[in-house]
Amino acid sequence: MKQLIFSLSFCLLAMSSLFAQGIQFESGSWADVKAKAKAQNKPIFVDAYAVWCGPCKWMSANSFTDASVGELYNSGFISYKFDMEKGEGPAFAQQQSIRAYPTLLFFSPDGELLKKAEGARDAEGLISLAKPYLKANNNANQEQTTTDNNWESLNAKAWEYYETKSNRSDLSKALKWANTSIEMNRNWYNLDTKAHLLAKLDRNKEALELAVDAILAAQDAGELAEAEETMELLRKLRNN
Repeated sequence: MKQLIFSLSFCLLAMSSLFAQGIQFESGSWADVKAKAKAQNKPIFVDAYAVWCGPCKWMSANSFTDASVGELYNSGFISYKFDMEKGEGPAFAQQQSIRAYPTLLFFSPDGELLKKAEGARDAEGLISLAKPYLKANNNANQEQTTTDNNWESLNAKAWEYYETKSNRSDLSKALKWANTSIEMNRNWYNLDTKAHLLAKLDRNKEALELAVDAILAAQDAGELAEAEETMELLRKLRNN
């Protein structure tokens, strides 16, 4: 019994120590971070910094070490400090159009950019910045659980989001449903849905490939006449 109490006390002390240290940033490559986020279904927080940047140093010494910030970010995010002038940093900076330091970025578990905020934040500012993306991810998990477990319902929900939503977080959520629908039963309906979602997310090359696949699937099913919207999407993508 004493040994059990000691073990529990040690675990609680270790957890308390972890949060007291502030945000625990991941090591490894950007690909490693994205893979971990996807596996754990957690959004990603990125601190894009430069070693000479004064506000970046201030955040590292003050904001990132705050216990409340650590508790929130360590439980809800995969966090990564990214030097924009070394290794993969310059390519990442160009891809994300980073022009100032620090730049704080939030990504969905699938790696889609949700938010980019320039400038330093204190502890309270970091907490305020993070909360919408924790809530969005929790809602996504809940909706995924409650959506009917068949390809038609998942595809219908994904198409509804395509027609009614515009922010990247919701569209990324719909893309996950479309992918699951395709895994259950690959057909031209869900391929078409995914192609439209990819186009709305400005992933035009992938959208073009999926639109072609959808049209071929419709042809194989003898339903090519019904794929008019897919063909219109294909024409638009080829003209871009």
